[in-house]
Amino acid sequence: IEGNWKLLLRHNGLDTTFYKQLHIWDKKPLRLYNLKVDPHEKEEVSSENPEVTERIKKQIHQWNLVQQE
Repeated sequence: IEGNWKLLLRHNGLDTTFYKQLHIWDKKPLRLYNLKVDPHEKEEVSSENPEVTERIKKQIHQWNLVQQE
């Protein structure tokens, strides 16, 4: 989450949960929401905001690299 933006990135790792069938429909690699305009996350807006998507995606990847060290 950055300000009003929330970016969800799909992780293609091993699913070790008991909910494998719950998200089988969800194949999108990422989802971006403007929480101020859409607090219930109904309208995915990554294609309309590619600069926001890339900026937050880069921040997530940088954070994830730090966590793996």
